[in-house]
Amino acid sequence: MINKKGEKLLSLYWFLMLTIIVVGIVVMVRTFYGNPYDVRSLEAEVLNNHVSNCISSGGRMNPLLIWPGTGQYQESFKDTFTDKCRLNLEGHNEFDPVEYYVEVNLYNKFDKKSFATFFNGNKNWIGDCQASNQYKNLAVCFNSTFYSSDSLGNLYRVETLTIVHKIKENVKQN
Repeated sequence: MINKKGEKLLSLYWFLMLTIIVVGIVVMVRTFYGNPYDVRSLEAEVLNNHVSNCISSGGRMNPLLIWPGTGQYQESFKDTFTDKCRLNLEGHNEFDPVEYYVEVNLYNKFDKKSFATFFNGNKNWIGDCQASNQYKNLAVCFNSTFYSSDSLGNLYRVETLTIVHKIKENVKQN
């Protein structure tokens, strides 16, 4: 049998262990949920990759965008861009502002002027791209440029811009 002194010492030991465990759990939960992680740059890059894969897959232009065998741009692609690329840029409900912007510019080879531009989303975020990225409350922009060809071997330069705002979900508000 354990004497009274040993029982008190054991009770104190268990109380101390439970306290350490509870404090550890509280600290871990607070660390995990305390500050949101800003993943807007990753989200903008993933959105850009999705749009780029829709425009050109495997180095070949989308046949819905450039007619195979003729090299002619299909103007109808501009109007159905978000549907054909399976993009949903709308907010959670109809009252939320659109938190995304996507723009694609197509150029023949090394021309300076694009022959096609199509975009969707909230154009208000474009101004944030010219500003410094040191401010957390500005939208995050991601640009990319790549080259693709059609079935005739014509070379095209494709420039994409994706913008993600979403500061409510990603930036700690003071």
